[in-house]
Amino acid sequence: MIASAMRALASDAVVFTGLCALVVASKLPVLATPYYWDETLWIGFAHKLARGDLWEVLPGLHEPFRFGNRPPGLFLPMAALFQVAGASISLSHAFVVCFAVVGVWYTYRLAALWFGREAGVLAALFLFLNATYFAQSAMFLADLPAAALAVAAVYYGVQRRFGAYFACAVYLIFIKETAMAVVGALAAWAFLVETRTSLRTAVADGARYAAPLLVVVPWYAGQWLATGHAFVRYEFEFEPFAGGLRAALDQLPYVHRWVVWEQGRWLFSAVILAALARPAFRRREVLLVALIVVAAGYGFTLLYFLPRYVLPVAPFFFAAGAGALVELLRDRRLRLGAAAAILLMLVRGLEEDPPRGNREWNMGYLDVVRTHREACAFIERELGGHAVQARFPFVALLSRPELGYVTAPLDVSLPPPPGRDAAPAPDVIVAAFPGGVDPLDEVAARRNLRPVGRFGDGEIRVTVYVADGVGRAS
Repeated sequence: MIASAMRALASDAVVFTGLCALVVASKLPVLATPYYWDETLWIGFAHKLARGDLWEVLPGLHEPFRFGNRPPGLFLPMAALFQVAGASISLSHAFVVCFAVVGVWYTYRLAALWFGREAGVLAALFLFLNATYFAQSAMFLADLPAAALAVAAVYYGVQRRFGAYFACAVYLIFIKETAMAVVGALAAWAFLVETRTSLRTAVADGARYAAPLLVVVPWYAGQWLATGHAFVRYEFEFEPFAGGLRAALDQLPYVHRWVVWEQGRWLFSAVILAALARPAFRRREVLLVALIVVAAGYGFTLLYFLPRYVLPVAPFFFAAGAGALVELLRDRRLRLGAAAAILLMLVRGLEEDPPRGNREWNMGYLDVVRTHREACAFIERELGGHAVQARFPFVALLSRPELGYVTAPLDVSLPPPPGRDAAPAPDVIVAAFPGGVDPLDEVAARRNLRPVGRFGDGEIRVTVYVADGVGRAS
């Protein structure tokens, strides 16, 4: 027994070393990449907090909405690291890479616990090579850390290691508030599987798993008392549940696509459904996966939704997919051939073709960053002394050198509300909107501004307009 345990530990050590090396080697080239899109918001919280005392993050000790009412699990430790080591783009991205390692490691552990080590290795690789997970592995956003802590919490939870589970689950909820759905799903699962024993045992077990939800109540109650909002306050007009059932039904197909279809997930969905026809497939474990998928995935039909928001579902989805593959293909050579084909499909999908949106769910985001850097460098070099009008994200990129786009802050402002003109009108307008038309193009046309710089093409493009007598044609 001791010899078997030692072999298992040695095998796990080899797997951990390999997964860690894969993640780190893949992400080293992008550690210094300038912050992209919503990263500018999250890293801004860390910079604000690092400039003062860390306890100012507590509700009521800072001006309302300074940190967007977001939980501090990501930006608070980052601010502490900035205070010790100095602010750095590479440091913040390396911090998220550590979470990426945690995510693939515990996905391996969970799938190996349920379906065996081979399934564990496949699940970890499927997760890491999922385009959204891969791209987000070095982006300072809360969704990938939430996925990593979710699978770690569930791994310890199903083993009834409540100390480790409790720590991971509490930290998970302080990373992203919507991750409460994972804790709730696990508590519901514990209740359901224990009803076979007794209702009293089921209630006690469910309550034990749900306990982390009670720990965070004072935090969110404090935010509500301080600001009138318990949870995140969006910087644009949006109220959760405001659209009612009709809005939820309209959004459901979009959420559904990203939960079980996009980026090759359709194949895993099919494999899982096929494996469920086998009596030997672990239905109790798949029930937990289904509860997490419904709560932490389809729950976004009622909330504001972006594709990366369902990342916490991914570790469980790919664990079940890997287990189903092993269950269906008993011949090892056939199984390895199928796994190799799936991995090749995932690698080919790291850069989406054709590209869509702002590309934050695949490695195409690097093309956007490159385009934005070129545009910002041109504006700073050629037009740095003039007032600039731009929308998000350029209003941040041009005014905050720590984001990695300019060397000094430029005079940049947001467009005025509809129906009002800026006074005085800015000399420079930057129009940029992936996947659509920026209203600032129309503003520039109305004012007869001339384009002096065009960057990017197709879905990703930036146009710089200037008033007569400003800059030079290019």
